[in-house]
Amino acid sequence: MKVMIPKTKMSIVGPDFIQSPIKLSISLLVSNRIGTIRKCMDSLKIILDAVPSELIAVDTVGEENSDGSLDVVREYTDKIVHFDWTGNFAQARNKGLELAKGEWFLYVDDDEWFDDPTEIIEFFQSGEYLQYGYTQYAIRSYIDEAMTIYSEGWVSRMGRMTKQTKFIHPVHEMLYPMYAPEKKFTKCFAHHVGYIFKSEEEKAKHLQRNLPPILEELEREPENLRLVMQAVQEYLFDKDYKTAEEYCRRGLVSQDRQRDLVWNWIAAMLIRSLLLQNREEDAFQEGDALLENDRLNELARMDIHYTLVSAAQKQNNSDRVLENAFEYGRLARYFDENPEKVFDQVMLSLSDILKEEKRKEINHCFFITSKQLEKYEKLCEYADLIAWNQDYMKQALYFYLVIEASADSGNYDCLTRTTQKICQQGTLPEEWMSEIHKVCNCEDQEKRYSLRKAFANVESEEAYFFVLKAWCAEQDGGDVLAALQKCLDQGLDCAVPHEDLLGICLRTGNDPTPFLKSLYMEDWALSFSQLVNHTFPEDLQNLLDGTNKVLGPINQSQSFALSKMIRQKMLDDPDFPENKLWETTKAYVGDILGYNRGIYQEKLFGEDAKQNLPRETVFALRLQEAVQAKEHGDLDRMSTSLKECIEAYPPRKDLVNRLLEQIKKEMEEQEKQQNEFTALGGMIKEQIARLIEFEKFEEARNVLHQLRTLMPSDPELESLEEKLSASAWKFA
Repeated sequence: MKVMIPKTKMSIVGPDFIQSPIKLSISLLVSNRIGTIRKCMDSLKIILDAVPSELIAVDTVGEENSDGSLDVVREYTDKIVHFDWTGNFAQARNKGLELAKGEWFLYVDDDEWFDDPTEIIEFFQSGEYLQYGYTQYAIRSYIDEAMTIYSEGWVSRMGRMTKQTKFIHPVHEMLYPMYAPEKKFTKCFAHHVGYIFKSEEEKAKHLQRNLPPILEELEREPENLRLVMQAVQEYLFDKDYKTAEEYCRRGLVSQDRQRDLVWNWIAAMLIRSLLLQNREEDAFQEGDALLENDRLNELARMDIHYTLVSAAQKQNNSDRVLENAFEYGRLARYFDENPEKVFDQVMLSLSDILKEEKRKEINHCFFITSKQLEKYEKLCEYADLIAWNQDYMKQALYFYLVIEASADSGNYDCLTRTTQKICQQGTLPEEWMSEIHKVCNCEDQEKRYSLRKAFANVESEEAYFFVLKAWCAEQDGGDVLAALQKCLDQGLDCAVPHEDLLGICLRTGNDPTPFLKSLYMEDWALSFSQLVNHTFPEDLQNLLDGTNKVLGPINQSQSFALSKMIRQKMLDDPDFPENKLWETTKAYVGDILGYNRGIYQEKLFGEDAKQNLPRETVFALRLQEAVQAKEHGDLDRMSTSLKECIEAYPPRKDLVNRLLEQIKKEMEEQEKQQNEFTALGGMIKEQIARLIEFEKFEEARNVLHQLRTLMPSDPELESLEEKLSASAWKFA
């Protein structure tokens, strides 16, 4: 009588399936694996306790040769059958199969164990097992004792039972027949330590056990792609890459469409075997040809592109690195968007190509190479391929390079999209926000605007992005007040990194008090400093005007502090106009003293100021004296005061030196003018003497009178007057 199977997307085709109250028969071969047998049995017991099932153990060593594994097995089952080992795995498996009474059959080895068999249990408890003919799950095969290095392959180890069910193939045995459709377990996997060898001799023995029966079968069935695949596996494992290549080529000429997945695996292994022989050019040639073949599926293509990236790196061919890395990234994106395709295409360890470490490796390779080649637009294109999920968020380097590439290529839309994807995963890490704040205050004015605009366009609850939206509203003539209100609604103040809120308020005439009132002095002082540091020189005056107009009437102390910082930056600018140097210095002194007089008692500002006040305040007092001395023309006193400024506050010596330098220039200019005037006076005096000589007394008298007004204390003029009077009297 046939079992009624619920309809699925695919029909189960085959003979009558066995019906039994036992839903699952589990069978394992017991050798001498005392180090893992209990892990294996414990993981199986979880299934045995939850599902109507049985456990059948096939003893392959005999009681007298057992290392204790059989004693462990007896704690879990009494169904133990002996098999005299012949080297034929199928025969050994069939020995256990003969005793099986379940509707399904699962076979395992004693050097493997399930990490978490919950998915298998749910498969039977839910009745889902009625809809499928066989299942697949992943096995992680480790090659190091620390169990850190492994390849992950998919196996078909559990299938529906019929009277025809049996094991075939002496090595890498399989249940036959299997009936569609298949169920892939995505969360259940097994650990396998059978490929951890203690010596090369042990490894060689393993190969000598497996390879001869595979080749013997292949002689009888030369077109059997599965046997070709097994031979390739063994030769790759033995590092006989040349022979592995030969068998790959043998398999690729097959037109057997029933084993397309095997064919794709062989195609990928051909390119790997060529690279492992250091034949990069052959790998390129064969790889490019295979990539043109429509039979090649996406997973195999991804594997080939990965291998060709390695080949290109060995040849230092950066263009080919980018070409193949980009295609790898494109296919990774394809599988991210179509995860079911992975399970449709997976074969053995081919899914390893999707491992996180390989993705990171290709991502890093692409980003660094494209940066070195300055192919920033290409880098932006690649950024769109990355899923930017939580795992990738650890890769800050990629994000920073996207920022750089967007700025250098002008592709700011890419930056917006990338940031949007990242923000959808959750709150951005603090160090990322710090980097965003940094680049949004870059020295290039055009890039600064574009970067801020790109981040402002991100739809996110990140606080800093609200600040950028307000800044962009100011720059673009938008509704600044509404944007500032949104910032208030978010509970923002103008502490770093939100100092731009203060600047926006001051430049647009809006009251900054709501953004300042919750801050401690250290916080608003740091905010002022950052705001000024990030303001372009040509915009400082506008900020200063806003400070005096908006902040001054509200909080005079804060107004003095911010004005001081602004004027200090102005004065530090080597291109600051010299004709405004002393005027601005005078105002700068006023800012410092105005702020400090709001803190300290006036009596402290006397002669002993340096005993009572901070150095900067004493510096301002001495600088004030220098300004006053200059206004009164007392250059000696001015020079003395300036020198005292440096003594009081060395950090501002550059400003003092500039003031001294300007005074020196002024004095030199005055001396130059005086010398020129003296020389001109000498020429005029010679002219007066000639006029007297030629008895042009009236003209001489007029010129002498004019020169007297310009040089009243010149003694030579008295001699000329006496000479003029004597000559004029004599002539009369």
